Amino acid sequence: MKAKPHFSHSVPSHTHTWIWRKKLRFEKEHNHPLVVTANGFSTSGDKDKKIEELTMELERQEQLCAAYREKLLSFMNNVEDETEELSSKIQVIVDNQHLFKHHALRKPMSAS
Repeated sequence: MKAKPHFSHSVPSHTHTWIWRKKLRFEKEHNHPLVVTANGFSTSGDKDKKIEELTMELERQEQLCAAYREKLLSFMNNVEDETEELSSKIQVIVDNQHLFKHHALRKPMSAS
């Protein structure tokens, strides 16, 4: 049976110094109070910043929406113009057919 290795519970002093320095640096860098809130914001400044970001995003989306709306209205106007033009052309064709039929009926058939 192998003997368990013997570990000393004492830590060298240079390790204590290193741990102490790390602890002090951590405390210095993180000396603000830890605040946990339901909405995830720790300060009112965070809320203001988020509101500003969302406001800017909303304005950008509104501008984009206005541009899309303008393009859509332009497209719809073009479709309407094309529809009116096609309707006029179709009406001319229908009128010409009626005239052709009318003239064809009035013209006597020649005997061959």
